[in-house]
Order: sequence, then C-alpha cells, then structure tokens
Amino acid sequence: MIKVLVIDDQTIVRQGISTLLSLSGKIEVIGQADNGKDLLVKLETLTPDVLLMDIRMPEMSGPQALEKLNTQKQMIPTILLTTFNDFAAISQGIKAGAKGCLLKDVALDVLIEAIEAVASGKRYFAEEYLPLLQVDTKPVLCEQLSARELEILESISNGLSNKEIAVNLHLSEGTIKNHSSSIFSKLGVRGRTQAIVKAKELSII
Repeated sequence: MIKVLVIDDQTIVRQGISTLLSLSGKIEVIGQADNGKDLLVKLETLTPDVLLMDIRMPEMSGPQALEKLNTQKQMIPTILLTTFNDFAAISQGIKAGAKGCLLKDVALDVLIEAIEAVASGKRYFAEEYLPLLQVDTKPVLCEQLSARELEILESISNGLSNKEIAVNLHLSEGTIKNHSSSIFSKLGVRGRTQAIVKAKELSII
C-alpha cells in the first residue's frame, strides 16, 4: 500500500482525511502533522511515499515546507489541499515542487486516484489549476536548462547513449555525462528514465 502522511492544522480535518484513506484499503496513513515545522520533525522517523498537505497553516505553510524540503534535497511527492482558490499560494507550491493540488471537498475516489498518480511519478491537479502549470512551472525549468542541455535531454529521450550523443554533438563522453548530471539536478530527478518522464510532464520534450 502507498504510505501517506497527512498535514493539516485543523485536527478534525486531518483525522477525518486519515480515517477515510485508511478505510479505503488502498492507503496506509503512517502519520499526521499539524504544520510544516511538525512535518519536518515527523520526517526524521517516518518515510512516506506521498505527503497530503494543507496550503495554509500556522508557523510554516505547505509551500514553505516544500521549499524547505527542496533545499534539503528531501523531496517527497506532495499533493496540496485547499479550501479556496488561493492561486498565489498554489503557484508558490508548484514552483516548490508540488505534484498535485485539489480542493478539500474533492470526492474520496478522486483523492485516492491523485495519491496513486503522484506516487507513480505523475502529476494530478484540479482542472482550474492546470493553467498555473503552464504559466509557472514550464518556463522556470526551461530557463534553468541551457540550449545544450535541452538538446542533450532530447537525445536522451530518443534513447541515445552518452557515447552516441557525444559523437552526434562532437563532444567528449565526459562532457555529456556532466551535462546529464546537471539536467537531472535541475529537474529534481535521479536518472534518465525519471528525466524523460518529468520532461514529458512539463512538455519540455
């Protein structure tokens, strides 16, 4: 089962979501936290597959917690939950690496579908938030990737080895490896397969 950690400052909401997910038989709720700071403490001992996190919380909000995890290179697939359309906060969360965002009144089956999606490396956003992906996420990543890196990423997606890419671009294999490492770092992934999936999600390739 997918291991989930639920973060929300409202106890009844946090416990309610946790109970419903546990009863589904598909999700194991391994812990709860009431704000971003509490989450960071819980992650010292817990290893969730997915974080289900409220956007607005005291002490440390959802987007702020994501930014902190990002700096610590401890990114965990995260779905942000909100009771209202705070597009600025949602946009901040997307830039920080959120893999999904839904309103809290979403149906349980949709929430489970979203959890399964992000756990498998995909994204899952409510329809009204899709424009934020196009406006905020793709341009940021494309600006970070140089023209050469985009060219190499395209070659990687076509299944070429480092040696083949080096020959095609008249570069050394070591240079291609260095560029590839830079690409993986900027995309927040650990290898070729993850890079291809991430790039396709963002329509970079």
